[in-house]
Amino acid sequence: MKKTSIILFFITSIILCSCEKENIDNPNIPEISTENSNTEINPKWLTYCNSFKGRVNFRQSIGLNNSIPTAPTGTFILENCPNGNGSCFQVLQRTVRNGENFNFYVLGVDFNDLDTFRVKLYPNDTNQTSTDFTFMYLGPQFGTERNLGARNVELGQAVYNNLSFDFPGVCNDNTGVQH
Repeated sequence: MKKTSIILFFITSIILCSCEKENIDNPNIPEISTENSNTEINPKWLTYCNSFKGRVNFRQSIGLNNSIPTAPTGTFILENCPNGNGSCFQVLQRTVRNGENFNFYVLGVDFNDLDTFRVKLYPNDTNQTSTDFTFMYLGPQFGTERNLGARNVELGQAVYNNLSFDFPGVCNDNTGVQH
């Protein structure tokens, strides 16, 4: 019986290992790329609507008007919501550092002024101080970076809903040429 069990386990392992995961080509899922703030910026991608800049602060409230830094890093997730918050799909996920500027872009996606977004932030609390709220600035690389204010961290995440941005005209004509 033991020998039969070993043989069946071995055969099952071979079958499972030989199966390849099916690769589904979905044109609605864009390729994701990021630019770190400490690397040289490639000017090619900065002309596209899909390039963003931002900064995140992770904080804990102390008293009424004071706060202290908390999580050194966190996970930043950008979702595009073409038909409101019920239709969001993720276009980017990356690690962000507390208080540091970051840039990113999403290949295969052209955003415009009518697009709405949702951002989810997950603080990576690594010390005794937990994160109460996040504070975020975000905007298009060529355009105005907006102060999106503070959001409380609930169930481990802070969510910024119904975001829209004014993309400059160089993006909206989709030529990739600056005017």
